[in-house]
Amino acid sequence: MSDQTNLWLYREPSPANMHLSTSQSDSDEKQLPQEPDYEKYAAMMELWSRIHQKAHLSWREGLETARRLQAGERSVSALRKVVTKAMREEFTGVEFVRYKFRTASDRHPIMRDDVSRLIPLALGRLMGVAPPDDADEQALRCPGLWDGHFVPRTIFRLDLRLAVEYADEIMQILKTVRMRDSFEPATIEQKAME
Repeated sequence: MSDQTNLWLYREPSPANMHLSTSQSDSDEKQLPQEPDYEKYAAMMELWSRIHQKAHLSWREGLETARRLQAGERSVSALRKVVTKAMREEFTGVEFVRYKFRTASDRHPIMRDDVSRLIPLALGRLMGVAPPDDADEQALRCPGLWDGHFVPRTIFRLDLRLAVEYADEIMQILKTVRMRDSFEPATIEQKAME
């Protein structure tokens, strides 16, 4: 999987790329007869609301989405889409971090944007912490997105203490590694190796 493909998978949904997830089947579904509400919706919401705070953020976002569904919109299919989206986002976040570390090498260095923005966002979501509204601006500031936003919200949570310590150690090590900007040309030695 190429670096660009992986970044596309992790990209947050935005109006600019929403057309990528829309398919012909979405318009076909609107013509199908209305599916009845799931009879165990209330029990499902009660169980889902007990989700642990350290669960991936996508599960809490999914819960809020499911709660906002109106009567007549709570079908098994609709709820399945919400759950599938939460599962996919959790898996994509884990795979993004794993991929970045597994493929890091001189030929495929971890970029500044990865360390300042993308990896902190992925780790924060994995720990159940929502990103700030100004994540792109915070990534450019000192102390930065990881130290300025995620650590203060997680460091004193006993349930996350070990995970935060490991993630913080990784982030501190990454900050000391020589990285390239994504637009910085490769050195002559790197070009020769390719």
